[in-house]
Formats: sequence, structure tokens, C-alpha cells
Amino acid sequence: MNDTQKVFLEKAQRMVAELEKELIEIVRTECKTYEEANIFLLKIKREMKWSNNYVITDIIREVEFEFEKEKDGLSLK
Repeated sequence: MNDTQKVFLEKAQRMVAELEKELIEIVRTECKTYEEANIFLLKIKREMKWSNNYVITDIIREVEFEFEKEKDGLSLK
């Protein structure tokens, strides 16, 4: 892999990470429960699948995974 390719991939990875963070913030702002978050993300994911936007679909999957990890980490008191 040449330097130009490496720079491109690094930039793409940074952009994806930024989009994931932004989507997490949007979900936290728009949703009060994990169930609402799941529904919110599912709706967006369906729209992206219909438009064949696989990059955004993968970002949504990552965000779903992050919320699942967070939810599973909650302890009952």
C-alpha cells in the first residue's frame, strides 16, 4: 500500500469514527430509553438499506453495538 492509499484510509477511518460519535450524540438527544434508541436506529438503518448506503448502515450497526454494550453493563441496584 502506498502513502496516498494509507492517508486516504486513515482519513476515512477518522470520518467514520466522527460520524459514529455524532450519531451517538443524536440518539442520546432524541431518545430517553434504550428501546427508543433501538427503534430510532432501526428506522434509519432501514432507510439506508433501501438506498443501498452500506457505509452508513455499518456505522449504525456499530452504534447499535455500543448501546447494547452500554445497556448490558448496567447493574441492577
